[in-house]
Amino acid sequence: MNGKHWSEDELLDRLYGVGPDDDHLRVCAACDGRLQALAVRRRVVVSNEESTVDPALLLRQRVAVMERIERPTGSLVSWRAVTAFTCAIVIVLIFAVYQPQRPISVVTQRASSDAQFFSEIYSEVEQIEPRAAKPMRQLFEEHP
Repeated sequence: MNGKHWSEDELLDRLYGVGPDDDHLRVCAACDGRLQALAVRRRVVVSNEESTVDPALLLRQRVAVMERIERPTGSLVSWRAVTAFTCAIVIVLIFAVYQPQRPISVVTQRASSDAQFFSEIYSEVEQIEPRAAKPMRQLFEEHP
């Protein structure tokens, strides 16, 4: 015995001949009793199905199912068309509204000489206060 009882799945597998083949059922009376109860229920269900099910009923059900499968539903086609049309309209509106930004032309002034260029660079480097701090300093200055 493996120390635990068989699950319902293991018992059903054994009932149909594909379950475990160990000797657990010989050792465990509880699992053997559950398996026997399942076998009795199976026999009752099989015997009732054979006597109460009308073959004509099964044939009518099968024909009804096949007709329903083959019959197209109109609502599904219309919803597909509505969805496709809506997507097309949204795409057209996006292209109509979207205006790509044109590159802004930046006019740069060229330094007239190397001396002027280097003097501007040195003036920026020599400043102790960063450029981003100037607006903060202006907040605390007193204006008459």
